[in-house]
Amino acid sequence: MSFLAAFIDRQFIHNKPPLPTASFKGQTIIVTGASSGLGLEACKHLVRMGASQIILACRNIDKANTAVKSVQATTTCPSNVLKASVLAFSDRVKAKLPRVDVVLANAGLHTLSSK
Repeated sequence: MSFLAAFIDRQFIHNKPPLPTASFKGQTIIVTGASSGLGLEACKHLVRMGASQIILACRNIDKANTAVKSVQATTTCPSNVLKASVLAFSDRVKAKLPRVDVVLANAGLHTLSSK
């Protein structure tokens, strides 16, 4: 097998990591950058893993609400599990949540040009 073929085989064919199977039942999770991309997909997977509350921390409330609808449309998520939140969410977290179990700090990138 050539170097290139072996590299492709190692990267894409045989090395698929197993999906996590842990339970997040009873846990509260905050996902930043949850309006699209990996953050949105993480929210969908966390729903499947039984999280009791997922807070979608986004910069834009309209995008956050759209993300909530997307997760609900593609999973069996009860309506009370997902919460959309923006800028002042940290104050609400401190004031209203008895605990936060996981923070998935999904870094995003915003560019000034549209290339």
